[in-house]
Amino acid sequence: MNEKSKKIASIIQEINKIDSSLKTTEIYNLETTDEISSKYNILNGNESKLPIEWPKTSFGKDMDFLFMLDLNTMPELKNQYAKYEAIAFFIEKDEDWNCGDREISEDDYETEDFDEDEEDFDEYDEYDSGFEQQQTQIIFFTKEELEKSTIKGKSGFNVVSFKVPEIIFGNPNAEYFDSEKEFKGISEPLKTKLDELRKKVYGLNARVGGNPQWLQYNEGGANSFIMQFDEGFADVNLGDCGLMYVYSDDAFWQCH
Repeated sequence: MNEKSKKIASIIQEINKIDSSLKTTEIYNLETTDEISSKYNILNGNESKLPIEWPKTSFGKDMDFLFMLDLNTMPELKNQYAKYEAIAFFIEKDEDWNCGDREISEDDYETEDFDEDEEDFDEYDEYDSGFEQQQTQIIFFTKEELEKSTIKGKSGFNVVSFKVPEIIFGNPNAEYFDSEKEFKGISEPLKTKLDELRKKVYGLNARVGGNPQWLQYNEGGANSFIMQFDEGFADVNLGDCGLMYVYSDDAFWQCH
């Protein structure tokens, strides 16, 4: 049994230990493989041909087609976006992103609309020195659009579904996960099992559904959350052991 299979088996084992009366939600683990078992569950899709203009950064550079999700292999997600067949994730290329460093020239200052006001310059200094993440685009494809496309990936992933207690994700509005607060009133043995399961789900390289599990603090919400993933799933720079959080119209990452 390989490490990925052991991780899945371990999660199933933890789920089987937990009281089945708890309210559950379905999540999907994405396990990378060299085989492409589903036409639209692909990684590295830059060779694809699309019926839309290829997504570009605000600087006019082509983005990387990092992966696509086949909604028909993830029923809970399909229920949310019934008119679509697949979701594609595009991201700014590493060479264009320059590892988050923003270089400001004198021309940039001239093109920005600033007054000679001290507050404006303070605001610009903060903008100038701030870390910038890669630009991303999340594109939803209908069946008709996919039929006009040629989707090619260099590799793919299998989908494994689980029903897990919703409580392991905590309050989606809380800044941090607090096990004492989230598991209040639950017996100690069950609390221990829930916490162990929560950690194992957090450790998945790519997980669709449920609510986000924050590496640092809450930067989003649950309503349009799609998935989270790390560098073990896709070839992308996420800093120091980072996690990417993907929403229906945005994506960002956190790292240590």
